[in-house]
Amino acid sequence: MKLYPFIFFLLLGIFYGCKKSLPIINTGNNTDTSKTTLPPSSGGSGGGCSLSSSCNQYWVCLELPSPVSIFYGNTRTFFQSYGASVSSLNKAYFAGGHDEFWKYGGSLDDGIEYDPVNCSTRYFKLSVPRTFLAGAIAGNKILFAGGRQISGYSNNPFYNTVDIFDEKTLVRTTSFLSEPRAHLAAVSTDTKAYFIGGKTSNGFSNKMDIYNSLSNTWNVISMPRERGFAGAAIIDNKIYIAGGQDKSGNIFSVDIYDIQSGQWTSINAPNDHPFASVVAINNKLLIAGGDGKSKSSIDIYNTNTNKCTTYTLSSSRFNITVAKSQNKILLLGGNHYYNGMIFSEESEYIDVYDDSTENWITGRVSPGVGGVMSASVGSKIITTGYMYNDNTTIANTLAILNLH
Repeated sequence: MKLYPFIFFLLLGIFYGCKKSLPIINTGNNTDTSKTTLPPSSGGSGGGCSLSSSCNQYWVCLELPSPVSIFYGNTRTFFQSYGASVSSLNKAYFAGGHDEFWKYGGSLDDGIEYDPVNCSTRYFKLSVPRTFLAGAIAGNKILFAGGRQISGYSNNPFYNTVDIFDEKTLVRTTSFLSEPRAHLAAVSTDTKAYFIGGKTSNGFSNKMDIYNSLSNTWNVISMPRERGFAGAAIIDNKIYIAGGQDKSGNIFSVDIYDIQSGQWTSINAPNDHPFASVVAINNKLLIAGGDGKSKSSIDIYNTNTNKCTTYTLSSSRFNITVAKSQNKILLLGGNHYYNGMIFSEESEYIDVYDDSTENWITGRVSPGVGGVMSASVGSKIITTGYMYNDNTTIANTLAILNLH
């Protein structure tokens, strides 16, 4: 897979109403606890940070007129993509993923904490380098679970490792899932983290591993079906698990777990989403991701009315980076191809959904982008990842979007 440094050129256009296609508009010594403050710049402010609004020195540039603004900052040594991201009330965490593995070795163990208020970073290490893991926060614990080694020079094993970091000190302890798996989903409540399904070495998992931060204990329950490459979100104390695959193919059903009663129910989505991106906004569940060829649907299920509306995204793609900022959902890039180990053929499309109006904005980036990690802190969407060019020069950037 060959990735190139990209420049985002997002031209915002007119809004489009419901049910319309979206036309294209042009525990060891694992922690570096010292804080690194991003260098000041006169280009703009990211809500307490002195960051640049000029993209001249960075690998990413978004030309975003109001009501969207963009700021940039250097992340020192964080070059990977296809890892895991999670956010607390005021900080974002990114960990794992891989670099351009044919040249640099594959999966990485690097992690970064970013504080957008103080514009500072701290760095930490996973116990095992891995890609396609999942992240969650429970209480004052940050968890990164599962994953797979991605390299051109190894047997690419699956892991059941769970690295648990203390939010204050970033000191790491290690635990284990009930079985090794990658491409798993994760959600969390105030004190519990849920790690859901995933791809195993010989199939798919039907396990949901539940971590209780108050007792530091685990519980494992079985789901109604095996499922990997799925997404999950919580609405009204219920976990919605949607999309993905099992041994028989793509899954249409959405499994719903009632956290309070422990009971399962299911509904059917009108479309399949084999590599799903799932996010909740208000009382709605968004399920995105096509087949990379012709299917480009996104299903929006209203949990209050039990009705599902299908829209058409600006392109057929999957493994889409999704993030929420107040009443807006960002769907950034994605992929058109998966060979059983890695994703490639990055997408150049962006879709933004405004739940307050139920309208869409679309745009494009050039070249395309896939595997970018994102986390939301307040009104900000923070993204990071890696790129390299023909001269193997790697650049590293945090991009902060404010969707006003």
